Amino acid sequence: MSYRRVTLKSTTPGNRVIKQHSFRSDNNIPCLPSEVADQLIDDPTLLLERLNAIFGTNHSFYSRGHWREIMEYCIDRGYDLGLAYGMLRSRWSYIPETSIVPKLEALESKDSERRDCAVINGLVHNRMIPPRRVWDLYSNRVLPFWAIHAPDWNEQSSGRSDQIQAVSHAWMCPEKREGVQTRINGGKWPVPIPRGISLDDLRIELLNFSKGQPTAWAGHAEYVWLDALCLRQAGGAQEEEVLRAKEWEIDVPTIGSIYRRCESIVIYLDGLGRPFEENDLNSKR
Repeated sequence: MSYRRVTLKSTTPGNRVIKQHSFRSDNNIPCLPSEVADQLIDDPTLLLERLNAIFGTNHSFYSRGHWREIMEYCIDRGYDLGLAYGMLRSRWSYIPETSIVPKLEALESKDSERRDCAVINGLVHNRMIPPRRVWDLYSNRVLPFWAIHAPDWNEQSSGRSDQIQAVSHAWMCPEKREGVQTRINGGKWPVPIPRGISLDDLRIELLNFSKGQPTAWAGHAEYVWLDALCLRQAGGAQEEEVLRAKEWEIDVPTIGSIYRRCESIVIYLDGLGRPFEENDLNSKR
């Protein structure tokens, strides 16, 4: 099966949003259906075999011995196939003769140090902090920003990113939304979305937006920043709540820089993933 020619279809009966009905991938980026991304593989040989099938390559432990270390890195961290694919995609085609595991570990450490140093005595001293996480539409997984091989965000680089779309949406009142447990964010916290909205359908719509825009970034926005998925939310385990308080010290005050640096912003005026209708103009919201 070629994952470069995949059709994703909505399974929501009566979905009224046309762009959420289906998406047909027709570029060179493999696009994983959710049932493929959800596969948990604990054998290095099988994991490399599956990733080769996705990328259309034929790497082996015999051609480059460090492939085993890379596969074991993913397995030891509990990555399913979608997360392993998302974490490795930006580097797959030019993995050097030596293992990239030390490079990944160094990037993670540098990112953590940068965020720790950005807040001093409760005040944010570096507003140009990139998002902590992004939603990779092609692996259907939330990835750490340091893994996507994007240009650095700092005061000197004022250009906009064409790799990331930002999503802005009106939050529904609590009784009209629900917390959804999903493999997309590794089940770290329940994702608050409007009742009746499917994250898989939303993914289809955002992929269609990226594909269909007649602009320079069309087809290149592989990632999305969506607060409900990428900003740690309430409702997780106790240790997750401790992390949320720490992360929000910097992640919330720097949201504005994300919208400023993204080339495209998708806006939902009547709730995430919901169609805007004429009678909504009379809503108090």
